[in-house]
Amino acid sequence: MHTTFRRSVLLGSTALVGALAAFATAPAQAQMYTTGPGTYLSVEGRYMWNAGDKAKNYFYDYAGGTGSYDFAPYDTSKAAADHGWGGKAMLGYRFNNNWDVGVGVGGGWLKGKDSALSYNYSIREAIAPAPNALTDHISIKMQYITVDFEAGYNMPVGGTSSFRLFGGLRFAYLNQKAKGGVENQDYNSIYYDYSGQRKTTFTGVGPRIGVNGALGIGNSGFNVFGSLAGALLIGRLKDKHDFDYVGTNGNNDSFSYNDRKKTKIVPNVEGEIGLGYNFGGSTKVGLQIGYRGEAFFGAATKGHINAPYNKEPANGDYLLHGPFVRLIATFGSAAPMPMASAPPPAPAPMAAKSFIVFFDFDRSNI
Repeated sequence: MHTTFRRSVLLGSTALVGALAAFATAPAQAQMYTTGPGTYLSVEGRYMWNAGDKAKNYFYDYAGGTGSYDFAPYDTSKAAADHGWGGKAMLGYRFNNNWDVGVGVGGGWLKGKDSALSYNYSIREAIAPAPNALTDHISIKMQYITVDFEAGYNMPVGGTSSFRLFGGLRFAYLNQKAKGGVENQDYNSIYYDYSGQRKTTFTGVGPRIGVNGALGIGNSGFNVFGSLAGALLIGRLKDKHDFDYVGTNGNNDSFSYNDRKKTKIVPNVEGEIGLGYNFGGSTKVGLQIGYRGEAFFGAATKGHINAPYNKEPANGDYLLHGPFVRLIATFGSAAPMPMASAPPPAPAPMAAKSFIVFFDFDRSNI
């Protein structure tokens, strides 16, 4: 019975070691940033549109013979940094135990503009019924940078499909500069030139968690992938605008205001979906094409550029979305985990020695 028990234990141990070895050398699972164990690199390019809040051009004028200013809001052009390019690169290492660590740097550069020819029906219409001619314009540039430090755990779900949980830290810097101007001819043909600029920045850092996964399509190498992540960024929001106007009658003035400078929490969410293909080979390579969206809530402004007053707390959002192409590559493979060495074989039993003893006939003497 003891021999049978030892034999069963030996066979079971051998089967377990074989299963672990087979798992360690199994075909690569479909992943977001890596096609298998080892050092991985991903590089992607993006085109983005911004559906977030717009900054406004603001017009106010001297009210002719009344000797007062018309400060009632009169929005002319409105614009946002609404299109541009971006990308992300990520470098990391995936271990054989399905854990991975990595760092990624992403960002974008967007711009936008608007111009209009409109008319201002102000309180001066009682003096001069003819409307005043307005020509106004806005140009906006926006840049942002994100740096991610993350660790993830990959869970195979069968075949070439997988599911990954990850968490870490995100640093973000967002910077928007808006410039605008208005040219006005009032009822007595006096020209006023209004110009201004508004700069809004946010710098923050905070925890980030998310999930991503891929669903393999048979053994074709194709997979459908998706991702969803969120971060809570704590940092500093600064919003400042300058405003100048020059009139042909010598009525000139300028203003400079720090509208906001405060600690702020900015929620940040992002998601993507797409189609990928893993080529395989000694250096595993994958190609992914998809569509993504990302939002930074409260990190922008929809305040006026030409505003002759202070403290305009007009929070705005960035809502970025657009297509992307990502190339991923895994170099080499992770070193296998050390396995316990087999115990040395037991020494062979020593052969028993035999002896022949002779006695005298019919006696006990040797």
